[in-house]
Amino acid sequence: MKAFIKIVFLILVAFTTSAQNTDALQLVKEHSSISPGAHATLFFDLNSSLSSEAKHQLVLPLNWKILSEKIFERTEGKRYMFTISTPKETLSGEYPIRFSVRIGEEYLASNATLTVKEHFQLEMEPLDLKEWVKEGDTLITPFLIQNLGNTTEKVLLHSSKGEVLNSRDTLFLAPNSSSEILVRQYVPYSERSSWMVPADLTAEIEGRKPVYSVVSIPVYSNNSKKADPYLRLPIQAGLEYLNSTFGEQRFNSVQFNISGNGYLDFDRKHHVNFLFRGPNNIHLPQLGSYDQYSLSYENQKNKIEAGDYLLRFGQLLEFGRFGRGLKFEQRIGEDRWLAFIQNARFIKSQKESFGLGYTKVLKGGNELSLRYMSKNLVQGEKSFWSNLIGISGKFEYKGLESFTEASLGNANGKIDGAIYNRLSYSLGKLRLRNEFIQAGKNYYGYYTNSRFLLNSVNYQFNSQLSAGVNTNNSNINPSLDLNVFATSPLSKVKMAYLSYMPNQKNQFFFNLTQQEREDRQIPASYHFKESFWNLTYSHNSSRFTLTTSGRMGYVNNLLAEDFAERTASYNTSVAPEFGITSWFWLGGYFEYLHTSKFSQQNELQNLIYFGGNVRLNLNNIISLNGMYRNNYTPDQLYQSRRFTNGSLVFDFKKHQLSVLAGKTYIPVSFSESRFSTFFSMKYVFRIDAPVAKNKNIGHLKGRLIGLNDDLRQKGVLLQLGPYKVLSDGSGAFEFNNVLPEKYILSIPSTFELEGVKTVSNGPLLVDIKADTTMIFDVELVKTGSVKGEIAYRLQEKYNFDESEKGDDILILAKLSNGEEEFVTRVNRRNTFNFGEVKPGDWTLEVYMPGAQTEYEIPNNIVKIKVEPDKTETASFTLNMVQRKVRFTGQEFKLSSSKR
Repeated sequence: MKAFIKIVFLILVAFTTSAQNTDALQLVKEHSSISPGAHATLFFDLNSSLSSEAKHQLVLPLNWKILSEKIFERTEGKRYMFTISTPKETLSGEYPIRFSVRIGEEYLASNATLTVKEHFQLEMEPLDLKEWVKEGDTLITPFLIQNLGNTTEKVLLHSSKGEVLNSRDTLFLAPNSSSEILVRQYVPYSERSSWMVPADLTAEIEGRKPVYSVVSIPVYSNNSKKADPYLRLPIQAGLEYLNSTFGEQRFNSVQFNISGNGYLDFDRKHHVNFLFRGPNNIHLPQLGSYDQYSLSYENQKNKIEAGDYLLRFGQLLEFGRFGRGLKFEQRIGEDRWLAFIQNARFIKSQKESFGLGYTKVLKGGNELSLRYMSKNLVQGEKSFWSNLIGISGKFEYKGLESFTEASLGNANGKIDGAIYNRLSYSLGKLRLRNEFIQAGKNYYGYYTNSRFLLNSVNYQFNSQLSAGVNTNNSNINPSLDLNVFATSPLSKVKMAYLSYMPNQKNQFFFNLTQQEREDRQIPASYHFKESFWNLTYSHNSSRFTLTTSGRMGYVNNLLAEDFAERTASYNTSVAPEFGITSWFWLGGYFEYLHTSKFSQQNELQNLIYFGGNVRLNLNNIISLNGMYRNNYTPDQLYQSRRFTNGSLVFDFKKHQLSVLAGKTYIPVSFSESRFSTFFSMKYVFRIDAPVAKNKNIGHLKGRLIGLNDDLRQKGVLLQLGPYKVLSDGSGAFEFNNVLPEKYILSIPSTFELEGVKTVSNGPLLVDIKADTTMIFDVELVKTGSVKGEIAYRLQEKYNFDESEKGDDILILAKLSNGEEEFVTRVNRRNTFNFGEVKPGDWTLEVYMPGAQTEYEIPNNIVKIKVEPDKTETASFTLNMVQRKVRFTGQEFKLSSSKR
C-alpha cells in the first residue's frame, strides 16, 4: 500500500512539474495547410535561463526532411526556426510534428499539426499505338491513366468511339498509382482509300473538369477504290405527298422536288444552288407546301439569284421578304453593288418592289452603305408606293463594334423616318450591348410605328461565374411573311442575373425579373405584370441531360381591369432525357404553374403541362424522332407550335424514304380552329452528277506477283510518295487521283512481310503522267540469308589465341551476284550476316582492305547458292604470317662511337 501511494505521488509530482513548464516551450508560428511537395517554416520559443545547456530534437513524419535550421538567441531563451519539406507523394490529411528540448533532467515538448491539402492531378496518354489499321479491323488502343495527386479518385471512364475492355465504367485510382485501360472499337468501311480514325478516352471526376485523350490512326482500305476524276454536283430528286387539315378543310398535294448545291470547278470559283419544287399547292405556307423555283449562281465577283429568293436589304428597308424576281450582286475590288426586282408572295399588303444598293469598304474592315428601294403596298382597297432611302455604317475599333442605319420614306405624300443601332463594347471581362429600333407611323419599310430598346451589361468574373443586368422594351410591328408566321407581343422586361458553371456538366442560373407582356391578337389571351425570382439548373453528361427550374413571385392580371389585385404566383418544371444506349434516347417534360395571369376573371389556376420525346439513330440508316406536348402557356403561342410531331427516316445513301406526321397550332385570326394536322411521305434519290473532269491527275494500277502460295497477298501496304494503299485479296492495288510527278514506290517493312523483297534492284521509280493510268506490277520474292564466321589459327604445330589478333584489324565481307553487291563488316564476335538475300548464285568474299603483312585469309572467296527461307553458312580462317630469318653469308661490322 505504501508503495502504491509513493508511485501515485511521483506521478502527480511529474504532472505538476510538466504543467508548470507548459509555457517554457511554445510554438510561435504554424502553417494551417501546405501542398504536397511544398515547404513550411515553423518557429519555437524556449523560455529558460538555462537555454545554453538545451539539447533539442524535431521529430517529423516519415520521409519528411529538414531543409534548414537556425537558432536565435533571445534575452531569456532561444528561438528555433525550421524549414521543412513534404514529399510530393504525401497523402492529404493532418500530420503531427513534435519538437522537444532537454535541459539536464528536465524534458520539454511542444506539438504541432500540419495539414497537407488535397492535390488533384490526373494524366492520361495513349500507349503502343499502331502505325496503321485496315478498314473492318477491331482496333484496341491502350491508354495509361495516372493519378499523380494525393487523394483516391473515383473515375468514370467512357469512349465516344468504342468501349472500355479491361475495366468497369467506374475506376477507383489510389494516389501515385496508374492503370492501363484498353479501348476497343470497330473500324468502319468507307468509300475512301485512306482516312484517319480517332481513338479516345474520357475520364470524368465529379466536381472537376474531365480529362480527355485522343489519338488519330491512319486507316487504309482493303479494296482498291475506283478512280473518279470527275467533280460531281450532289443532286436530290424526289416526290412528296402531303395530307393536311385545317379546321374542317382537308388538303392533299403531290409535289416533285429537285435540288442541288455545290461547285462547278475544281478551283471552287463557281458555285450553284437550285431548288425546283412544284406544282403550285399553296394551302398552308407554314407547313412548307408551297411551290418554289430558285436558282443561285456565284463566282468571285458576281452573284445572281433568280426565281424565288429571300431578300434582306438592310435592317429597316426590308429585313426578310420571300418573293419571286431577280437579284444581282457585283464585287468591284472590295466594294459591292446590289440591284433587285421582286414580287412578294406571302404578304397581302405588298406586291412588287425594286431597289439599288452600294457598299464602300473602308480601312480596318469598316463599311459605309447607301440604299434605295421602292415597293407597292396595299391597304384595304387602296394601293400606293413607298419610296425609301437608307444609309448605314459598320465600325469596329479596339473592342467597340457599332452598326447604325438611318432611313427616310415617302408614302401617301408624307415623309417619315426610322433608325436602327446596334452597339457592343468589350473591355476585359466587361461586356456592354445596346440595340434599338425607332420607326414612325408613316414609315413603310420593314417596320412601321415600332419601338424597340435593349440594354445589357455582363461581367465575366472567371470561366465559371458571370453576372449581368439587361432591359428589353419591345413594341415592334414587323411586316412578316405568312410562311414564317409569328406575332410580336408587347413586352417590357428588366432582369438581373447570376450564372455559375462549376464544370462543363453543370450550370446554375439565377435571375430577378420584372416584366409586362400583352397579347396583340383579338381577343387577347393575356396581359399581365409580373415580378419573380427564378433558379434554373442544367446538367449535361454523355447519357443524361436535365433542365429544371423553380420560380416564385407576384402577378398583376390586367385582362379584366387595369388595377387587378396582386396575387402570388409560382411554377416549377423538369425536363430529363436519358440515353438508354448511345443511339436511343428517351425524354420527358413536366411543368406546374399556380398563377392568375391567364384568367379573364383574375382567378388562381393550377396549370399542368407535360410531354415527352424519343430519339433513335441506328447505324445512320434508321432515324426516328418524336415528341408530344399536351399544351403551351398562352404567352408561348405567339408563333406556330407543334403539339405532336414524329418523323421516321430510312437512309440508304442513294435512296431515302421519310415519313412525317403531327399536329401544330397556327395562330391565324380568320379561323375559329387554329389547329392543323398533317401527314407527309417523301422519297428522295441522290445523284452525284459529273460537272467537270480533272485532267491534271494520274492513276497507277498494279499487282503484286511472284509471291509464294503460303504468303498472303491481301493487306500489303504500298507507299507512293505521300499516298498509301493496301493490296486486295488478289494482290492488286490502285493509286487514284495522284498529282503528276516522279515518285518512289516502296513497300514499308512489316512483320508480315519479313523475309520478302522486290525482285527489282534499287528504288522503284514511277513517273505519273496527267490524265493517264499507268500499269506497274511489283514482283516480290521470298529471300534467304547468308551467315559467316572467322576462325583464328596458324599452322597445326602452333597455338594461336584470338587475343593475339590486333584490335585494329578491319575485316570486310562482300556478297555479289554481278548485279547487286552488299558489303558488311565482321563484328567483334567474328561473325557477319546478310539478311533478305534474293535466291540465286552469289559470290562471298572475305578480305582485309589495304596492305596487310601480319595476317592472311587463305581461300577467301567461295560460291554460295541462296534458297528461299534458308540460311547458308560459310567459315573462313585468319592466319598470322610467319616471319623467317634468311642467312646470306655476308659479314657486317657493328661499331659505336662517342662524341
